[in-house]
Amino acid sequence: MYTLCGLGGGQNAAFNWWYTTFLPGALTLISSLIVLKDEKSKYRGILPLPIEMKDVWTGKMIYCIICCFIASIISAIGVVFVGIIYKETISIGQNIIATILIILLFMWQIPLCMFLASKFGIFVTVLINMFFTIVGVAVFSTTEMWYMFPYSIPSRLMAVVLHILPNGLPVPEGSEFLNNAVILPGVLISIVLFVLFALATRVWFNNREVK
Repeated sequence: MYTLCGLGGGQNAAFNWWYTTFLPGALTLISSLIVLKDEKSKYRGILPLPIEMKDVWTGKMIYCIICCFIASIISAIGVVFVGIIYKETISIGQNIIATILIILLFMWQIPLCMFLASKFGIFVTVLINMFFTIVGVAVFSTTEMWYMFPYSIPSRLMAVVLHILPNGLPVPEGSEFLNNAVILPGVLISIVLFVLFALATRVWFNNREVK
């Protein structure tokens, strides 16, 4: 990712590649692998333990969130170094706010990808999640219907915080994409989706194991 920044775009390119491609891909893989690891062993190492299966599912979600947090922090630090090496276009304040928002905006994908991986395997899960990510970034993020398609929310909100369009170009001054009124709805939608998916998949996983 940071090598690509040297070819043009600097910090803007680093952040844009992160939340449009690398983080969605990494999060999908992590969420899938943490489920499939125990699926292969039929949960033999967990079933004897005095713990409910829904709590095991919750633990896996928390682990994925921690991974997302650590990866996002590393990316944010990398963006700072890109600014030192090339040219600073994103302030430390913007970097911190964007990193916090990105974590919140992507959390809902964790229980969804865990569920998809458990049902269909890692290949289908990666295919589905990355396809909808591309659609969200390329199709919906620049329209008035961005909030109807959750995958478009990160790109839309980053336009406000980082002044970067979904295609990686700077947002022109005075553009409607700088309207910060989209931030609160975007965050609330993402958090509500996370809660709904987390609760629904917890119940599904617990009932599935009981059967």
